[in-house]
Amino acid sequence: MSTKKRKKPTYKEGTINGEKIGEARRLTRKERQEQEYKSLVKLLTSCVCILIMVFVINWIVTSSFTFKGINYKEPDDNEVIEVVSSSDEEKQAERVNLHLNGDLVVKLEVGDKYVEPGYTATSDLKGDISDKVIVSGKVDTNTVGSYRITYTLSYRGIKPKLTRLVKVSEKKVADKDNNSSKPSTNNNNNNNNNKPGTTEPTTPSEPVTPSKPKGNINLKLNGEATVYITEGSSYSDAGATAIDTNGNNVSGQISVSGSVNPNVAGTYKITYSITNYNGEVLTVVRNVIVQAMGITLTLDNSNPTNKAVNIYVSTNVDNFDRLMLPNGTKVPNKTYTYKVTTNGTYEFVVFNTAGLSRKATMVVSNIDKNKPKGKCVITHGQNESYVTVTATDESGIDKYIYSGDAYTGNVITITRRLSPGIQINIGFYDKAGNYGTTNCLAP
Repeated sequence: MSTKKRKKPTYKEGTINGEKIGEARRLTRKERQEQEYKSLVKLLTSCVCILIMVFVINWIVTSSFTFKGINYKEPDDNEVIEVVSSSDEEKQAERVNLHLNGDLVVKLEVGDKYVEPGYTATSDLKGDISDKVIVSGKVDTNTVGSYRITYTLSYRGIKPKLTRLVKVSEKKVADKDNNSSKPSTNNNNNNNNNKPGTTEPTTPSEPVTPSKPKGNINLKLNGEATVYITEGSSYSDAGATAIDTNGNNVSGQISVSGSVNPNVAGTYKITYSITNYNGEVLTVVRNVIVQAMGITLTLDNSNPTNKAVNIYVSTNVDNFDRLMLPNGTKVPNKTYTYKVTTNGTYEFVVFNTAGLSRKATMVVSNIDKNKPKGKCVITHGQNESYVTVTATDESGIDKYIYSGDAYTGNVITITRRLSPGIQINIGFYDKAGNYGTTNCLAP
């Protein structure tokens, strides 16, 4: 058999870098290694460039940046941040933050009590806006399962949401003797069984101290703070309600003191008390005024006011003779309108022709003619200033006035940085309509 020689590979004639290579030839081993090295360097260079681009993009996404005067930072897992811009390009954008307190995943055992860790919602322009948060979802700690509590902030057209997961599992049974880590005591037990009256001592389990709930309790009366009834009628108390800042109804912890005798005219006090989570005792009081038979008193306005109020007097007495007013004047009228300009207790007396009398009293406490008092302090941000107003009044503060604009919160944001020494004027109305002012200097 004849053997054919294998043809050696040839390379076409061509050019390298524009220069003619001459006759066709094979690459040497060194030249092939150089080409492979150059290819590897190009591949590594491309990989490094890609990694640098990924790092830069990730840094841009996760780092803080400024949007219309608002410094934005990537939120944590338990919060969400929204930047609300205005249609007016001259106005500053508003940063809104919804934050969940505590863990996003809460693990409980059957029978445990679920205590809501709470939440906060803030605006860098309005301050606290937690009242705009809607909480939905329920937790049944008597049934094994997973429960979702959803928190939705409804504010200025945005509705960011956060969710807390509550997992309720079967109650774990503790191993009293911890047999897995202790040597066997079967022999001792057998010996004890032969001795009457001997038992194996047991170690009592350590009691678990429940965690203290956090937050505050809001205690308020159901119905009116002052109730009027006619002598001889029945009285049913409306009670009070206590809700904490975690949304829990704790009205069952309210203690009530005081009683009412509807058969005897007079003023009775019912006091409702509850201990706040910080140990403070909160109380609210209801005045129950039992009016003498035959006289009915009503007030035309029970809201705070700086004007006079009227007491409407109506009598229903057989053989009516006269009505005596709080100022001592006697009038022959069964109905009368008595004008009051100051707070106090006003007594009316009705007489019949036999000379018998009945009394009724009206407590007026909603007239406030005193101007509210306050002060203000200016602090600075990067490109803006903040005015914090501290004002007090017996009827409460209704609103704050600066540069013709009204604010419901006591922190006013000025969208420019005030120069040192500039004095500004802040006004405020109390709930009775009285107006007060204060001045403060920019530091």
